[in-house]
Amino acid sequence: EVDLHELIDECIESSMPLARGKQMKVEKNVPLVLPPLSGGRTKIKQILLNLLSNAIKFTGQGRVLVSVVPEPDAIRVSVADTGIGIREDDLARLFEPFQQLDNPVVRSAGGTGLGLAISKKFVELHGGRIWAESRENQGSTFHFTIPLS
Repeated sequence: EVDLHELIDECIESSMPLARGKQMKVEKNVPLVLPPLSGGRTKIKQILLNLLSNAIKFTGQGRVLVSVVPEPDAIRVSVADTGIGIREDDLARLFEPFQQLDNPVVRSAGGTGLGLAISKKFVELHGGRIWAESRENQGSTFHFTIPLS
């Protein structure tokens, strides 16, 4: 069983150094009572850390919000940011290995282009799904679900 409150706090805490020097708030919106969640804590942590670090990396100022919404048969975790956003054409290939978007900000941020592909694998191993919504220059929201046992 995974304590999502504890896990989210831990991930936000360890991501804070990435936000240093930026005009940015990292916040959470998590219901006090959540249904019990079973899963691989390490893998769920890796997914959340990847989404958080991307959100912080591509947000110069504004906010990053981690939220949790219980659904009838799953828990949905979302990481929203007010960052650079993603062009609609690029959304489809976001979760492919070694894909980096054709954007100077993305290139200068570095990385291997594997984080989202690995996150997708981990979500699918849990029987969930992962997707993104975004508008260029208006931020992005990444969602993933973990089915309730």
